[in-house]
Amino acid sequence: MPVVFYIAGASFSLSSTKRYAEYVWSRIKRVAVPYWEYALFCFPIVLAFFFKKGYLIPWDDFLLYLFFTPPPVPRIFSHIWFILPYLLICFCFPFLFKCIKKYHFPFILFYGLFVLLMFCATDAPELIKMVIVYMLFAVWGMYYKQDIKRQNLVCMLASALYMGYALFLGGYSFNMQLNKFPPNLLFVSYCMLVLGIGGHLMQKVVVILYKRFAGVRKYIDAYGKDGYAIYLVHPFSTAIIYGIKYCFNLNGYIADSLFLKIIYVPIGFFFLLFVNLYVLKVYNFLLSFFYKIVGKILLRKATGL
Repeated sequence: MPVVFYIAGASFSLSSTKRYAEYVWSRIKRVAVPYWEYALFCFPIVLAFFFKKGYLIPWDDFLLYLFFTPPPVPRIFSHIWFILPYLLICFCFPFLFKCIKKYHFPFILFYGLFVLLMFCATDAPELIKMVIVYMLFAVWGMYYKQDIKRQNLVCMLASALYMGYALFLGGYSFNMQLNKFPPNLLFVSYCMLVLGIGGHLMQKVVVILYKRFAGVRKYIDAYGKDGYAIYLVHPFSTAIIYGIKYCFNLNGYIADSLFLKIIYVPIGFFFLLFVNLYVLKVYNFLLSFFYKIVGKILLRKATGL
């Protein structure tokens, strides 16, 4: 997610200026509307989930479902958490970028400000902590066109020092999943180092592969075009891989063997990479089929046939 927010900030810095209302509407169309389509697609599963509990979905839960806080249905909604923080942060982009351009604030100032906010927001709700943390990476992306190598170096050094303190003196776990919900300063420091050290190298590798291999271009272009939609439906791809593992009783073998774990990671990655695109095709087909049926019903009612 830090990468996603960094790219969002960088993309905004490279985009043309829009009126604020026009910009907000563009974010709603690009982010909220696809979510509502996904929510509609998953609604039968949600109804079945509540029916199994012995009652229909409560009105309060339904409203939360509409506004990016779906019920805890296993697997299909665990990835939706980012949408509400993303929208809240995106709505701040025009003001943040205007401050950067007008007042020439150095990035290191924002880094210090957001770290200070994290210390002050220790008891804040999880949503507030997420907005603070991921806004830092979005602001970092807004400096994409500027030469801030020295500032990056200082921020990475500070992150490395804090990581050393948190892991060896603070007793924190290095498992980032335990530090991600809600995100803490160790998670921020880790992501700063990974993006700062590995981001530039990864960018070069991806560009080389993109230029040399048509197959790589095909998938990068597909993910570039439909990345958000793929992100929404990818739980169904992971459900397929979990189903395969369950049918062949692979979970126990993988858990007991380091060798199989090492092999499973790249195989699982490429499996999801390919299957995601086919899951998206099925998803789009079912949605279009649903819209056609609804359109015919509305047309019949309008014409009185």
